[in-house]
Amino acid sequence: MQDRSSASETRYFTALDYLLFIHSVGSHGVIRIAARVNIGIGRKAKYVFRERRFSVKRIRDGHASVVSALTALSFHTFCTFPYPKPGGAVPEASDANVTSICANWIDLDYYGVQGLAGLSKDDVLDIVLRRCEEKGWPAPSYVMSSGRGMLIVWLYEVAPREVLPRWRAVQRTLNRAFADLGHDATGMSPTHLYRYSGSYNPNAKAPAFMMWPYYTADVRRGTFDELAAAVMPISRRKAKLFVVEKLDGIAKRAAKQAGRDRARREEEVAPTTAPAAPARKKRERVGGHLTGRSYWGAIAADVERLRVHRFDGKRMVEDTGRSTMAYAATMVQAWVMPACDLDGWVRDQAHAWGLDEEQALACTSGVRKAARDAANGERKFWLGKEIDPRYRPGPKRLIELLKIQPAEMGAADLRILVTAERKRDVVADRQATLRRSRGARSRTDQQGARLAVGAEALRLRRDEGLDRPAIAARLGVTTRYLDTALRDAKAVEAIGTVTAPDKPVKPRRSHGSSRGTSRVRGGNTSGEATVALVAPEAEVYTGGVTVKGTYLPDNARCAPYGPAGVSVPEKVSA
Repeated sequence: MQDRSSASETRYFTALDYLLFIHSVGSHGVIRIAARVNIGIGRKAKYVFRERRFSVKRIRDGHASVVSALTALSFHTFCTFPYPKPGGAVPEASDANVTSICANWIDLDYYGVQGLAGLSKDDVLDIVLRRCEEKGWPAPSYVMSSGRGMLIVWLYEVAPREVLPRWRAVQRTLNRAFADLGHDATGMSPTHLYRYSGSYNPNAKAPAFMMWPYYTADVRRGTFDELAAAVMPISRRKAKLFVVEKLDGIAKRAAKQAGRDRARREEEVAPTTAPAAPARKKRERVGGHLTGRSYWGAIAADVERLRVHRFDGKRMVEDTGRSTMAYAATMVQAWVMPACDLDGWVRDQAHAWGLDEEQALACTSGVRKAARDAANGERKFWLGKEIDPRYRPGPKRLIELLKIQPAEMGAADLRILVTAERKRDVVADRQATLRRSRGARSRTDQQGARLAVGAEALRLRRDEGLDRPAIAARLGVTTRYLDTALRDAKAVEAIGTVTAPDKPVKPRRSHGSSRGTSRVRGGNTSGEATVALVAPEAEVYTGGVTVKGTYLPDNARCAPYGPAGVSVPEKVSA
């Protein structure tokens, strides 16, 4: 059989050519191929994914069933899954079941970014290539035109599932570098589905094809280690050392805390005759203490505040991240309310998200399923640990997913979904509010009161001649506070004071010098001599000046120009 991947022009790749090119020799396992099928009419319309799975070997052989399925399907995965066991269920398409992966990618929806909607795909491609060159990253292997957007792909030899932790770090770094170009934050999972070449996008009414490079020979396929070394800020060895140091620090702190707890228990059991030490005053916590439920409730409130701020409480419109907002809000609500109430909540919120009920249920189906599994007591194993199957997005993940800008954090009054800088400002405001509620004065008021004390102290010293202890006793302050107040008052009093210029010194006439000139000699402590010639302003000398009767060493320095315009030769002869 002829190898269909030998096509020289990538633009004309068929679906089978594309899959053969992506999943090269070395791939093993099963590839997930799917199609999005619309069901219903009008307001009841919705879409679901129908998938089939084919082994890499069957695709490489060009089996008739594969060719037939590719004409009806449109999406594929860059990762592979394990073979199903005979008579067993098909393994779930989750990250835990990934067996290998062969690419990292960025899905750019630049058409929804203000200021970029008018750019062509070639213009966006130039921006991507130039940015990669500036960062010292390898250029992408190829770029796929998937409709209105673009898929930027770094292709490499098949990597095993053990690289998934580093793969996620590389994926985050790549996507964050192109966040301003409208990257799709939902495509961070290795199991995400993307269109393959030759498929048709009905929404964009255009086919998907490889737009760059033009020839197959120009597609570069490296290794994952090469890409990770170029993209990641630290090496793999340093990362391991950092993890070891972090775990060591955690173990030391745990051992120290265990020692303190053991000593406390021994003190409670064995009575002592020594007087008990005074109880240490517990530092009061600023702000409320968040529990698991209140933490997710605070995040849910932030998501709602963000939606209200962006759309003034009105219904969301197209190309504004409607499905992403629904997806993020449902992930958070899965930790707040029971799983049985989650479907009804999604239906109630669909209108605010700009979606109908079926669309809202379709884009949150995975989140709701995970919540039902958790309610039924199911658990998943990840890296040898038993975990809750519900999605657990952190603040950083939600900020990246919803593309929250720093200006929006303050304008929307967000509490949890904020950066470290914004969090410090929020904590400072809370502390200031707490101090004001307890009667503490602001720093401006304290400075004004101290300045008034300093001004009065200066008056008492000047008018009555009192000394520091007497002034402190009169004003009812400590001498230390009085010194600070005097310093501030003197600084304010000195503002605007004009200092008279120094009185000019009349030049002295030296013996043996020309009339109108004088010679000033300074102490010579370093073996060098400096000669300065001073002349009255009214007289100007145009002739040469010769210094006589003065001993100068070889490295003597002379001022070539005096203040009165006297020209002194650089070589002074005795």
